[in-house]
Amino acid sequence: MSKFKSVVTALGQARIASAIASGKDVNITQLAVGDGNGSATTPSTSQTALVHETYRLPLNSIKTDNKNANWIIAEAIIPASVGGFWMREMGLFSSEGELIAVSNMADSYKPTLEEGSGRTQTLRMVITVTDTDAVTLTIDDTLVIATEEYVNNLLAEHEASRRHPDGTLTAKGFVQLSSAVDSASEVLAATPKAVKTSYDLAKSANDNANGRVPVTRKINGKALNADLTLVAGDVGAYNITESDNRFVNVSGDTINSLVVSNELTLNGKGLVTKNGSYSVNANTNTTNGFRVQGNGGQFADTYFEETIGQFAALGIHVSSGGAEAYYAFRNGGSLHLNGPDVYLQLGPAVHYTDGNIYGSLWNGYLNNWLAANNTNLHNDAQNLANIAENNVRNWVYGSFVSDIRLAASAEFQERSNNERMGGGVMTSFKDAGSSNYWIRLRPLQKAVGGAWYTVGYA
Repeated sequence: MSKFKSVVTALGQARIASAIASGKDVNITQLAVGDGNGSATTPSTSQTALVHETYRLPLNSIKTDNKNANWIIAEAIIPASVGGFWMREMGLFSSEGELIAVSNMADSYKPTLEEGSGRTQTLRMVITVTDTDAVTLTIDDTLVIATEEYVNNLLAEHEASRRHPDGTLTAKGFVQLSSAVDSASEVLAATPKAVKTSYDLAKSANDNANGRVPVTRKINGKALNADLTLVAGDVGAYNITESDNRFVNVSGDTINSLVVSNELTLNGKGLVTKNGSYSVNANTNTTNGFRVQGNGGQFADTYFEETIGQFAALGIHVSSGGAEAYYAFRNGGSLHLNGPDVYLQLGPAVHYTDGNIYGSLWNGYLNNWLAANNTNLHNDAQNLANIAENNVRNWVYGSFVSDIRLAASAEFQERSNNERMGGGVMTSFKDAGSSNYWIRLRPLQKAVGGAWYTVGYA
């Protein structure tokens, strides 16, 4: 017993019975599929809906079976653009949305084109009814898609028939064969016999013509009344010796020197020389080199350029998609770039025209590194300035006089001019008479490196 089957639901049976009694047909218009909520299903007459419907579409065809009068075959086609679900159950619905019949089916996954395996899915469901006249077997012909089986059946039927138009000068079709070689008909087709007869006649005429070349004909002054031996000069060509001195063989020849228009010279092991300098303006001379041509108008040129009295340069001009760039290697050793997006890249490091640098040393762009480290640089500079200032201050403090003062006073009496004192300042003088002089002195002191020193006598 097959585990897959279709049944007419109780509601479908009631609608068909009512249609038989009333003469009003049941109009089946749609087919739906479901995934059974992930499990196989068993169709039941009590169902009013699929276990879990995933997609519903109009019928592509509905008809009675040619061999079984009580079978109704409904067919629908799911396009390749629809999918992403499993199919384990099917149902036929009336135009009022009622489930007329239900069936189970083998598990089948309907993919989408986006999943890489899209396909057009044809679904066919067969139900058995007691009276097929109670079911309307019509569909919307604007929605019909011809299945491969339907097309193959029509082609087979057409090929087996003779219902084909006759061929004409402007259209294909059936033709009648003819072996006549003198017919002017435009509706008959020649048989191989007619073609062979025509070929034989043409060959005979050609052979006859070959023996009838007029003897007055000549080739380079040589009469055609006998077999001729022609040389290269008879037809305006070079002989082998003349050709060897004028042309290069495809392979095997060696060119010792080649000059093209006095501008391009290939000479042994020397350099390839390209001449042809011309003045661009009063101060600039240019010699064009070679062009490497790409697709769609793209190219790269080389050239030599001299700006008189200033510099000479090897130039490269690259053009692609409307964007052009120039690279000049000057004789002074500098490289000059000019274009819509100019920068110099050395490995992963990039130097831009605004002076910015991108590289792993800076963990990205130099301007970002400077911005992030500006405070540290400022603090380092300030610390260095403070250290320098302290060093200068300490040196000055320990090497120069920072202050002077007068020490405590002392009184001296003049005694035969033998009293001496280190450097000091006289603050008072007393004449006691009889050459008795008294003076009061305060020593002069200086501060150096935080210490006080008395100025010595001088």
